[in-house]
Amino acid sequence: MERDFWAGQRPVRHAPGCPLPFHPLDLGNEVLRVFFGFVLEGRADDGCFHPEDVTLSAFREADQQARQAEPRAAAQRTVRAR
Repeated sequence: MERDFWAGQRPVRHAPGCPLPFHPLDLGNEVLRVFFGFVLEGRADDGCFHPEDVTLSAFREADQQARQAEPRAAAQRTVRAR
């Protein structure tokens, strides 16, 4: 995948003076397409999906801290009661 970029087969068109034979963002987008199946910019194909369509679960650290706080408070009450 990367070989085409280094061989100059994907030349820089929008960044004159770039010292590489390709633009780094073009390589990055191609890596996203090949390895992860989506692109942020550039050429998408039928196998790509839109990252905005992925549902992510969210977790709150505060919930975990609250669960840990109650046993600590109970232990403290036990120690104080002695």
